[in-house]
Amino acid sequence: MKKAFIFTTDTIIAVTTALVFLTIAYSVPAQNFNWNKSNLYVFAQDSLSVLAKNGNLANDMSSSANASTQLFLNNLPPNLCGRITFYNLTLPVSTLNTMNTTKKNCQEPNEVIVARRTFVVFNEGTYTIVVNYHQAKMELWYV
Repeated sequence: MKKAFIFTTDTIIAVTTALVFLTIAYSVPAQNFNWNKSNLYVFAQDSLSVLAKNGNLANDMSSSANASTQLFLNNLPPNLCGRITFYNLTLPVSTLNTMNTTKKNCQEPNEVIVARRTFVVFNEGTYTIVVNYHQAKMELWYV
């Protein structure tokens, strides 16, 4: 008789504890994806680092197309918009070559976070390797 009573008490305590935790878990409202400025800046820096390390920035700049960066921007979370601008730093300042891409269906922002990353593109010539320096500027903002 005592063993059955202890087992029943343990079960009641376990079920009560589980119900309390479930009630707390479901009563807390879901949080939206909304970072402060410093976290958004870190996200932009990390994004440019990943795009540079996997070769997307160099490929887009050398081909004068923006397919991979456009794909990246279009896959950002729905409440984020962004723009990536490329600059050719090898050319003289008067002929600064730019190319940019913006996430589809994004309005111009009131306030943006800006991050920059410099990267190198190697072009092989007949007898030499030409080195071109570029910079990618990423602007992020909330919708």
